[in-house]
Amino acid sequence: MNALSEQISIDKFIETLLDESIKDSDIVVGRFSDLEKSELEALKESWPKVNPNRRRHIMRELREVIENDMLVCFDGIALLALEDRDPDVRKNAVGLLWECEKKHLIPKLVEMMKEDENVEVRAAAATGLG
Repeated sequence: MNALSEQISIDKFIETLLDESIKDSDIVVGRFSDLEKSELEALKESWPKVNPNRRRHIMRELREVIENDMLVCFDGIALLALEDRDPDVRKNAVGLLWECEKKHLIPKLVEMMKEDENVEVRAAAATGLG
């Protein structure tokens, strides 16, 4: 568990995500790094309730963070977001997995490449497979 994870409990973090009075820019997106299995399960229940604009903002922010910091790992939230109803969230989730070496992702990415209704998601999945 990283130092940031120790500072903010997952319950408090989820409260923050759901609180629309908090600005998107005040969300500590680094908290998504290295989620433990129990934290990911708690987040999985709440993620669909997070405002769609906030989910899109978070995924874009995570993409920026990972491009500049190779020590973070957002695989957990990315795997969860592959199932998001918003195509922008799904597209960015695929982008977060560019260094993920989990072979069980290949069938999911192939499915997304062939069947996702959004062309940008299909393209991201094809790129992810490459």
